[in-house]
Amino acid sequence: VLIHSVDEPRTAAQADLAILWFRAIRAAGCPEFLNFSDPLFPNGFMEKIDPEFWDLCDIICPGSIDRETAASMRTKGKEVWLYSCIGPSRTFDPQTYYRITAWRVFSLGGTGMGFWAFGCGGGCGDSWHAYFQPGIEYSPYFVSATEATPSKQSEAIRESIEDFEYLSMLTERKGREKAEKAVRYVLENYKVGDPDWDMPLGDEKRGLIDAVCTAILKELEK
Repeated sequence: VLIHSVDEPRTAAQADLAILWFRAIRAAGCPEFLNFSDPLFPNGFMEKIDPEFWDLCDIICPGSIDRETAASMRTKGKEVWLYSCIGPSRTFDPQTYYRITAWRVFSLGGTGMGFWAFGCGGGCGDSWHAYFQPGIEYSPYFVSATEATPSKQSEAIRESIEDFEYLSMLTERKGREKAEKAVRYVLENYKVGDPDWDMPLGDEKRGLIDAVCTAILKELEK
């Protein structure tokens, strides 16, 4: 069970508030309750936070993190995820915003990813009437009060998860170095990161991930 006590902490004060919750949850003595945080501290700010924040947090899901910090977190027994909350997300390329995320997670040795927000609907829970929405539409689905309809964005998330499984199988059978080589090739050929999420891929790169995944499956067949 993930306990998300303080959303998107950005300041030392918010981190201190999260620590109070982390302590209380740990004191409950229920190992199935895991402290989860999606910090959005500015660059260079992570070192200024009370170390207890990182010690008590079980799953770190930041907007971005470098490989060295991610490795340090994993050494301490933490799970590393990646999180994104940019919108309107439907104006971004589904591959460079959604699908590529699992590849970035794998490159960090991470295990999960999160997006805000699957049930958003522009602040009114209705994706079908965009001009009546009081807020920004973040959902990768077309949501209404009664249903959620898949879109290219939601399919990109599904395919991203499948890509991660391909990489995991390749690691299991051929070693992590082989999988990391595939990940480096994909990430080096994609422009990834704000403000590039709204940049559509050229036709020459549109099928790049599918081609790499096909090569991985052929390798696994051998």
